[in-house]
Amino acid sequence: MIIRKHIIKYRNLYFLSSLPMTGVLAFFSHTPSMPTDHYLSNSINLHHYRVKAPPVALRGIHNNASGLTYNAETGTLFAAINNPEQIIELTTQGTILRRIPLEGFEDTEGITHLGGHEFAITEERKRSVVIITIDADTQALSRAQLRSFSLPKPVADNNGFEGITSDPKSGRLFISNEKSPRELLQIDGFIGEDLGVSVSIPWNLETSSLNNDDVSGLYFDAHYNHLLLLSDESKQVIETNLQGEKISRLDLSSYNNDLGYEIPQPEGITLGEDRTLYILSEPNLFFQFSPKVAIEPNPITPNPEATLLTER
Repeated sequence: MIIRKHIIKYRNLYFLSSLPMTGVLAFFSHTPSMPTDHYLSNSINLHHYRVKAPPVALRGIHNNASGLTYNAETGTLFAAINNPEQIIELTTQGTILRRIPLEGFEDTEGITHLGGHEFAITEERKRSVVIITIDADTQALSRAQLRSFSLPKPVADNNGFEGITSDPKSGRLFISNEKSPRELLQIDGFIGEDLGVSVSIPWNLETSSLNNDDVSGLYFDAHYNHLLLLSDESKQVIETNLQGEKISRLDLSSYNNDLGYEIPQPEGITLGEDRTLYILSEPNLFFQFSPKVAIEPNPITPNPEATLLTER
């Protein structure tokens, strides 16, 4: 494969992008729209979601569990772990099936399944997106010569690319910058054989009224063309349309009576085929929520950090 280096200007800064294609990158910014609380008849309806099963502590993972994605073709989940950088494949019940070490990667945070054997992962401090291939025989991955895309680093260290998700129909990527600033980016043309790559801002998270102090995880729902924005600091998931209008919300704090405690440092989020909502939190906790399904009585311990919960 021929890797071509392109000098790209973004926010009056220049950087290199390694793309195995020729292309022109354009940057667009859209006028932000005011969020509202309508369209509930055509939405995920997060307020209907209830705890599906007790949370699970991932066996052998002691820290830095981060991004999460569902692969409908294998019926399994894939999670990004950093320090040491690795990807784990797990069942929808939280049992680890295999570990895939990542060689040459740094600060891996987000992961999204693109289709087939292809995934995209983010490196937070580098503000990079890397395309990787994982099949049934993959035992390890090296970053050398892999297709990648980078944007300039923000002023604040370790507040770069956190969440990533993809639209399987259009091939566009959505990427969240965690904070300083909070930022949602849309990348078109990087996936597939498009001749141009463009970066746009669907709406301004800094001036929106979504009340998210950060964006630690991201998921695009192709059924409704809506986004799920996960916030660690605000302890919530917000469903929005692509204009930034608020549709529904799931509380991840102790004020949610279905939980009874707040989820510690949630960073990974994805939906399964059966609409189960999966959330991964640091250090190693795996949560499941389902619409209109509650556990009676609630068997979840009120202090998951102290007891480490059920380990699988």
